[in-house]
Amino acid sequence: MESSLALDPTCALLDRLLGLGYQRFKVISQVTHRQPAGTFLRFKAMLPRSVSIRVTRLEGMFLRYRPDEHWPFEGHVSGPFGEETDGNWLKAAEARDLIQTIHRNPDISDWFDIHAAE
Repeated sequence: MESSLALDPTCALLDRLLGLGYQRFKVISQVTHRQPAGTFLRFKAMLPRSVSIRVTRLEGMFLRYRPDEHWPFEGHVSGPFGEETDGNWLKAAEARDLIQTIHRNPDISDWFDIHAAE
C-alpha cells in the first residue's frame, strides 16, 4: 500500500507515516516530478529569489519527469504516484535530511510531496 501527503517542515508527517509502518519514502518536486538532489537545492537557495523562481520554471519545462512517452497529463498535475515516481526510495533518515534541507532554504521556489511505501 502506498500513500502521498504534503511535505511539512517539522517532519511530523514522516514520523506519522513511520508510525503507520511505512519504511520507504520519496520526496517529490511538484514542478519537476523528480526527487531533488540536496546539493542542487542548496545551490538554488543561494540564488536571489527571482532567479531561483526562473530556475524552477526552467526545471519544470525541461526536466519534468514523465514515466513514459504516453504520459497523458499536462500542466499543473500532481504527477506520477508511488513506483512510477522518479528516483530511489529513501530510508526515513535520508528523507528527513532532504526535507530539512528543503526547509533550511526557504528561497527554494518549489513545493514537494512525500510518497511512502511499506
